[in-house]
Amino acid sequence: MRTTLLAISLISLGATSGYGIKRALAPGWSPSATTPAPKQDSPAPTAAPPNTHQWQIPENRPPSEIAVLPPGAMRTAETVLWLPNATPEELRAFWRQLVSSKSNDNRLKNLLLDRWMRIAPDDALKETAGTEDEYLPWVAWGKIDPELGVREAKARKSGYLWRVLQGAGWAQPELAKKLLAENPGYDYPAVTGAIGEGFQNVDWQTSLEYQFDSGQLAKWARYEPARAFEWALENTSRMGSYSSPWKGLVEEMLDQEPAKLDAAIAELPAGKLRSEITVEKARALAASDPAAVMAMADAAEPGGPRNRLLAIAGPALLESDPAKSLALLREFAGSGFTVVPVIYPNGSSSNGSSSYNTLQSWVLPLLKQDPAGVIDVLPRETQEQAMQSWRSSDRDGFVQWVSTLSDEAARDGHYSKLAQDYRMGSPTKESFSQAMEWTAKISNQDTRTGAAQDLMQAWYSLYREQTTQYFGPDGPAAADQKAEFQRFIESKGGRQ
Repeated sequence: MRTTLLAISLISLGATSGYGIKRALAPGWSPSATTPAPKQDSPAPTAAPPNTHQWQIPENRPPSEIAVLPPGAMRTAETVLWLPNATPEELRAFWRQLVSSKSNDNRLKNLLLDRWMRIAPDDALKETAGTEDEYLPWVAWGKIDPELGVREAKARKSGYLWRVLQGAGWAQPELAKKLLAENPGYDYPAVTGAIGEGFQNVDWQTSLEYQFDSGQLAKWARYEPARAFEWALENTSRMGSYSSPWKGLVEEMLDQEPAKLDAAIAELPAGKLRSEITVEKARALAASDPAAVMAMADAAEPGGPRNRLLAIAGPALLESDPAKSLALLREFAGSGFTVVPVIYPNGSSSNGSSSYNTLQSWVLPLLKQDPAGVIDVLPRETQEQAMQSWRSSDRDGFVQWVSTLSDEAARDGHYSKLAQDYRMGSPTKESFSQAMEWTAKISNQDTRTGAAQDLMQAWYSLYREQTTQYFGPDGPAAADQKAEFQRFIESKGGRQ
C-alpha cells in the first residue's frame, strides 16, 4: 500500500508541475516551506478518494513489461517504483522499447534520463546521439549537476550548453542564475523562463523579482493578497506595459481584502496608476454590482478617467437599466466615443481605440433594444460601423427594423448596404439572387439602378464567367436584371 500511495503522490506532483516528478526523485528534495498549500474552496476529504482500490500495482513486474503498458498514470507510477534499482543495461533496453513504440511521452523519457544520467551519463548520451531526443540528457544533467553539465557541454562541444542551463533553472534556479551570468551568450528566453519557473518553487517574491509574470502575481494574490498588492505597488517598473498585470491581483483584493484595496487606491496620487487600478476594480465589479461602477464613474475626474469607467458601467447596466445605459452612451459618444486613454502601470500612456470592444459589448446589444435611440446618439462616422456589425451579427433583426422605417431614403440606403454585402467572396447562384432581391426592394428607381450596376460591375471585374452565366440569356436571373446587365455590357462598349 505504501508503494502504491507513493506512486500516486509522485504522479500528482507531475500533474501539477512539468518537472514535479523529476524533482521528487532528486536526493534531498523537499517542498519549500515558503510555498503555500493550494487554496481550497472546501475542507479536504478525510476518506480515501474514489477508486483508490483500483491502483493495485504488481510487485516486481519486469521493466520490459512496464515499457509496453499503455501510456498513462499507471505506466508512470510503475516506472517511478522501478527506477531506483534500474541498471544502465535495463535503462537502455527500456529506452529502446519506448522509442520503437514512437512514444511522445516526454515525462517518462525525462524520468528515465534523470536516473540514467546519474549512473551512466556516457551511455545515455551515446544512446540518444543523433536522435530527436539528443537534447534531453543535457537537460537532465543540468538538473542533477549543473556545474559538471556546463563543463562537459563545453568540453564535448555539444551545442547543448543552453539546455544544461535550462535544466538547472528548473531544479536549482539560484545556481543557474550564477552560471548564466558566467555564460551570458546563452541568455535565451527558454533559459531565463526556466529559471523563473524554478524560483516559483522558492517563493513568490523571489520569482517575481527575477522575472515578472502577471499570472504568477495573481497566484500569489490568491494566498496573500495584501502582500502581493503591496509588492506590486512598490515594483510597478518591473511589471511591463503590454497588458494590465493588475487584473487578477485586484480581483483577489476585492474578494478578500476590499477595505485595504479601497484604502490603497485612496492613498495613491491622482494619475495613471490610480486610474489603472480603479478601472480593474470596476471591471471586477461590473457583473455583480453595476451601480457601484456607476458610483465610481460619478466620483472620477471628467474626461479620460470618467470615460474609461463609463465604458464599463454602460454595458453593465444594459439589462437592469437600458435607459440609463443609453444615457451613458450619449455622454460617452459626446466626449469622443472611440478614443479612451490606455494607462500602463509603468507610467506610460497612449490613446488606444476602444471602438471594437465598445461596439460589441455596448452598442450592439443596445441597438437591438432601442435602435432609433442608439443611432440618434452615435457620431456619423460610427453609425455605419455599428450598422455593419448589426447586419453581420443579427441580420434578421436588422432587416425587421429597416422595414419599419418611414424615411424612404434611409430605408433604401440600408437595402443597398444589404445588397453590397455580397460584393466580395466567391459568388454562387444563391448569393447573386439574394443580392439582387435586396436591390429590388429599393424604392427609388435611380438608386435601385445604381445599386444593381455597382454590383454587376464588381462581380464582372472579379468573376466574369460566373456573372455572365447568371445574367446571360440562359441564366436564372429575372428578366429586368438580365436587361440591366445587358445595359451594363453596352455601357462598356458591348464587350464581354
